[in-house]
Amino acid sequence: MSLVTCQMLKILHIVPTYLPAYRYGGPIASVHALNRALVAQKHDVTVFTTNVDGPDNLKVPLGVPQIIDGVKVVYFPVGRFRSWFYSADMRKALAEKTKGYDIVHITSVFLSASALGAHYAKKSGVPYLISPRGSLMKDPLALKGTLKKKIYVSLIERRNLAGAAAIHFTSEAEAAEYSVAGFPARKKVIVPNAFEAGPEEYAEPAAQRAPHFVALGRITEKKGFDTLFPAFKKVKEKIPDAVLVIAGNDERGYEQKARKMAEEEHLSADDVKFLGMVVGEAKSELLRSATAFVLPSYSENFGMAPVEALAHGTAVVITPEVGIAEEVRMAGVGIVARKDVEEFAKAMVEIAKSEAQGKPMGKKGPQFVSEKFSPPKVAEAFEMAYTEIIASWPQKNRYSR
Repeated sequence: MSLVTCQMLKILHIVPTYLPAYRYGGPIASVHALNRALVAQKHDVTVFTTNVDGPDNLKVPLGVPQIIDGVKVVYFPVGRFRSWFYSADMRKALAEKTKGYDIVHITSVFLSASALGAHYAKKSGVPYLISPRGSLMKDPLALKGTLKKKIYVSLIERRNLAGAAAIHFTSEAEAAEYSVAGFPARKKVIVPNAFEAGPEEYAEPAAQRAPHFVALGRITEKKGFDTLFPAFKKVKEKIPDAVLVIAGNDERGYEQKARKMAEEEHLSADDVKFLGMVVGEAKSELLRSATAFVLPSYSENFGMAPVEALAHGTAVVITPEVGIAEEVRMAGVGIVARKDVEEFAKAMVEIAKSEAQGKPMGKKGPQFVSEKFSPPKVAEAFEMAYTEIIASWPQKNRYSR
């Protein structure tokens, strides 16, 4: 295959969960935004995924393509080994159909999607690309690290990564940590996540209530609540009427621990409000009216939640460990503060004072997001990467079809 970017590609995207399983956070939206944009560029995109939606199953037809914005999505049922998202039906479909695609894009590690996808891509001679989405960065590995996971990496995942034609990273920071960890990569592709803003993102900011800060996203240990709550306690000393809003899906029961942390800082239910998962216009109104979005994270390979906040015209306070931190700093759309109680609290107060004078940082957010992360631009970058990978893939590896 020649390096002709306008040539239609048959792309198989394998991912453990897909729309409308929004509880799984940023990748759900960004993966579909990419696939939708690729279809708009006249490529043929099929998604193999499961029907898992947390403890429940999506109410979707199984085993037959569903067309979502031009993307062919096939949901497969999960039976045994649910925690591994294993589907015997998906395994069978991969064994039969992988050879019919030009490239396989796997957005997953540690789950059956990467193991099965890599196995059948290699067996069919089709080049594949893996997007770890931050799961192989230092802090996520340390926070979730177990002997079982180390054995899995050694016996299975490292082989999947080594066999990939390329590894995709959403930021330079993610790529650097991957290299330091010593994981294999024939080729590295760095492309940011796609964010598709609707009219609600670019609407005028909502009327601001009492100063309130929003933490949006899955409620997990890595989000840095151990810094956020004591920092917010210090913010209250400067801004007594400030409120902290936590909006997101509870992951593995961590919300209970987060609530206890807030109580230990003597923060009341009026000071810290847990809203649960917020979607649609309610989420947009929450972000548009916020004083600032806050994320003192241990590690984010990219940072879809702060991008979403910026698209709504809301400035952000994030740690350097968030993948887009340097872009945020350079664009002046927020403050990057160390994961330190004093420093993070100081940044929150500074943002509140700045935003009260006309939201100078937040106002630049929508243009920043449009210029950096629009789906067409991200899809063009992937189109080029896919085409180069296919062209350089040894002919002898390819399945004759």
